[in-house]
Amino acid sequence: MVKSLYAIIVVAWLLILSESFVLFAIIIPATPRIHSVGAFTLLGITKVMLTFLLGIIWFVVIGWLTQSYVNAKIRSMKKD
Repeated sequence: MVKSLYAIIVVAWLLILSESFVLFAIIIPATPRIHSVGAFTLLGITKVMLTFLLGIIWFVVIGWLTQSYVNAKIRSMKKD
């Protein structure tokens, strides 16, 4: 079970690093800059939506991993 917790921690860090890369290397540098054309342009709205989508993906994956761990823990307690 400890390995499962380590796996959740590793996946969480991988998600944080990959989403940070996507946010800072792909979404933010996409031209033109939001501030040069206005915040409510199609590009600005797309950047905000992509950032929001990254957050949703992170919560879904971590929630799924946590639920899987809890279910495995419950199953192992029932066996004992």
